[in-house]
Amino acid sequence: MTAKRILAGLALTGALCSVTGTAVAATQYPVQGGTWNYGLNGAGAYSDYYHGSVCHGSSVYTDWDNDRSIDVAGGRWSNAFALGNWWTHNRYYYRTC
Repeated sequence: MTAKRILAGLALTGALCSVTGTAVAATQYPVQGGTWNYGLNGAGAYSDYYHGSVCHGSSVYTDWDNDRSIDVAGGRWSNAFALGNWWTHNRYYYRTC
């Protein structure tokens, strides 16, 4: 894929996102404990997980990109971010260690 096509695709994605206002998010409280936030913002897909006492992490996968946080100690947020939008297949995960 040429650089022009990539840039044109990114420009189109940005234009569509700004029109639709892609701030779509969810918060869950898993049975393992903690708080899990995930969804789309203007830049892409994210998965953030907080647990107060155990090692944990988060991941996000889209059609274009993926990210897996490092394992973090209790009392810290894990953060994962990947390029994506409304039309990509976005998958969000959290984990405990």
